[in-house]
Amino acid sequence: MEFNPPLRERDDLELIAIAFSNTDYWQQEAIDQAKKELENRGISKEFQLSVIKKWEEAEEKEQILYQEQLKKNAIEKYDFAEKLYILILSPLILTGRIYSTSRLTLTELNRENFKIKFRQRILLLILGIGLWIGSFYCLGYILIRVNTNNAEKANIHVWEKNRISNDSIKK
Repeated sequence: MEFNPPLRERDDLELIAIAFSNTDYWQQEAIDQAKKELENRGISKEFQLSVIKKWEEAEEKEQILYQEQLKKNAIEKYDFAEKLYILILSPLILTGRIYSTSRLTLTELNRENFKIKFRQRILLLILGIGLWIGSFYCLGYILIRVNTNNAEKANIHVWEKNRISNDSIKK
């Protein structure tokens, strides 16, 4: 079977990666061809194993750094400005119109171990929605009260006088 690009055109490191891979990533035929090509090029097993060992060590270092970052993420908090931003713009954040300050979704915050930020974001979004609902409720209540007060203060006698005079003119 021919692969694109052909295995014989690939560099040594890529061939080593294929040869030490498994069938989850490469077909068995590609793995076998990569091993054969490495043998044809005279790349020793010792060299191949040393490359694999270096990659494994680098991967271990990356995992250690990642675990350290997860620990740092667990105690990270929003500052006051970020909290205010989320609180005020919560309806837009929830509808996806704008991003939150960190550009991470709640799922991503949880996955990246931002435990405190995750809880803060949920609380701020709930409080923000409550703030907006409460604000509209209060605004509606105030407008109704103003209109009711204006209606109560209106001089009905002037209206009645105009109404009566307009009705008598029409007859």
